[in-house]
This record gives sequence, structure tokens and C-alpha cells, in this order.
Amino acid sequence: MGAPIRPHILRLRPYVQGKPSVISPGSDIVKLASNENPLGPSPRAVEAMARAAERAHQYPDGGGTLLREELSQRFDLPAGQILLGNGSDELLRMIGAVVLESPEDEVVCATPTFLVYEHTAHVVPATLKQAPLTDDFRHDLPAMAALIGPQTKIVFLANPHNPTGTVVTRGEFDRFLERIPATVWVVLDEAYFEFLRDNADSPTSLDFVRQGRPVVGLRTFSKAYGLAGARCGYGFFPRDLADAIERARQPFNVNALAQAGCLAALRGHEFLDRTLANNRSGMLRIEECVRRLGGQVSDSHANFVFADFGRPTADLVSALEAKSIYVRGGAGLGCPNAMRITVGTPEEVERFCAAIEDCAVLGGAR
Repeated sequence: MGAPIRPHILRLRPYVQGKPSVISPGSDIVKLASNENPLGPSPRAVEAMARAAERAHQYPDGGGTLLREELSQRFDLPAGQILLGNGSDELLRMIGAVVLESPEDEVVCATPTFLVYEHTAHVVPATLKQAPLTDDFRHDLPAMAALIGPQTKIVFLANPHNPTGTVVTRGEFDRFLERIPATVWVVLDEAYFEFLRDNADSPTSLDFVRQGRPVVGLRTFSKAYGLAGARCGYGFFPRDLADAIERARQPFNVNALAQAGCLAALRGHEFLDRTLANNRSGMLRIEECVRRLGGQVSDSHANFVFADFGRPTADLVSALEAKSIYVRGGAGLGCPNAMRITVGTPEEVERFCAAIEDCAVLGGAR
């Protein structure tokens, strides 16, 4: 039978992907469950990955040199403080691996939030402390600060937040940092950073990393750049934490096709501009539809709408699935009265709006 598995591993909740994970060509399924880019990948990235595939017999650059140098120039940060991961998920886990040591160590985050934070704490295992969101679906930073004690090692803070898309303000974050010890690593998960609207008074991790503060910023090519299947994320790190992760990470953790595609995507602005324009118009349309049905929406700065209907949405989610429209039900996110709806193409958005109105009428939601 082999050695026994650690008991706390068996108590972990497995990650459940927004389904279906793969859609066959020609399918009429509308997948608005996984916050993927509805426009697909950047054409520049596809071309670059096709060229890189011709050298698939060779190992990738283990240091991701070209991509890190491009990111360094773009963000005015030394390449040694920029790390790549097999998705930003890997970087989250690596932070936990090099910082957390024992069950007495503590991780603080919100609830509901991205499940990987919980996994990062419990795999060690470490103690997880969580503060509920405010009534308007935002981080309650004073409540999170109150949870921090001598054993706290990491704070995970998604900004924009997943699953609600809300942001903390720069003033709120400054006050939060003033209240907590400098021995705590604050990880700003900025997976949806590109979708921040111009009026967002929100902090950026780069400012604090450049100042030498104990702040980490994580970003990804999965969302705005449409490269979720390539699995590549990056992070901005203080030098000492970057050095520790470099010592512990797997070699060749980002494959050659991903490196080539992400580099090409960074160098092309047209696709990103199209993505952001489509996202804004689609979000406004979905929000209008949800409000008309009596739902409440968060102030989302991401590529999805978080809709709270004030009562369990499981039946409504199932009714949408019967019409081949998949959204993320709130029960699996820790908010059973809500659903998370990825912004799709204009055609997908209209199908969603028509379908949810039909389902709501049949279910008596009006």
C-alpha cells in the first residue's frame, strides 16, 4: 500500500473547474464559467507558439530570460525580481512552500476567495484565518488586520477580487500596511489587473516592491492575453523572497511554447485593446440584464460580473445549463445566492441575457 498519505491532505477541497473544461468545435455551448478570454488567444501569440513548436525537442530556457527581460523593461524592475510560474498558481504555492513551516504558522485572507489560497495554507499544513467580505462584496481590510498575530506569515489579497471583481483603494491598502507587522508577506494577486477601469483608485504591487516593502505582486497571461491553456504567470518580488523561490522552484517550469507566446502577446497592443473594449461593453450589458431581474451586481473591475439574487441560484444555474449556457454557480464559490458570469463575445452575452430572462420568468423570479 505504500506509506500513508498525510491526513490533512485528504481533508482538502479539490479545485472544481468551471465546466465544461473542453468544448468541441461547432458546439453551441456558451461557456461563461472560467473567466477565459472570449476572443481566444492573441494571433501574435499563436504564430509565435507555432514557431516554437518546431523546437519542441529542446528544453526551454529554464530562466525564461527573454520574457523576464521584456517584463523588466516594461515595468521598470530588475529581472532578478521578476519570476515566472506555470500559471500564477504555481507562484502562490511556491510562496507558501518557502515561507510556511508548521501548523502554528498563519495565513490570512478573505472569504469567499480564490481556493488556491486555502490550498497553499493547508498543504503545509498551516493555520488559515479568513475575514468575510463587506456587504458590498469588498475586502474588509480592518477585519483582516485584526486577524494578524505574531504567527502570521502571509496575507493573500486578490485585487481585483475573485469571485466579486471588487478592488481595495490605495488609501485602504496604505492604512492596512501601517497596521500590520513588517514580518508579514502581503501577496497582491493581480490576475485581473489589466481590466482595472481608469477611475479605479487602487494600489499596484509594483509601487511597494520598488520601495522594498514586504509586498509581492502576481499577474498572469491567462485572462486579458487569452493564454490560459499555455499556463504562464509572473510575479514581482522583493529580492530575498525571489532568491528563495529560485532555489526551490522546479527547473523548466514554464514551457517553451508558453514563453514564446507570452513574449509575443506582450509586444502587441491591438489584441489587448480589443479585449478590454469587448469586456467593458459586455459587462454593461450583463449588469443591465441582472438588475432588470432584481439582482445586485458588485462593482467589478475584472472580466466577469458577480450577481447576487438574494436567494439560492442553484436552480437558475441548472436551468441555464439546460440551455447550454454555463456560468459559475455561487454554491461552489461560497456564496450560494450568487453566480459569476464571465463576459463573452457580444453574441454570447445576448444568448445569456435571453436565456436567463426566460429561466427567471419560468421560475417566477420576477
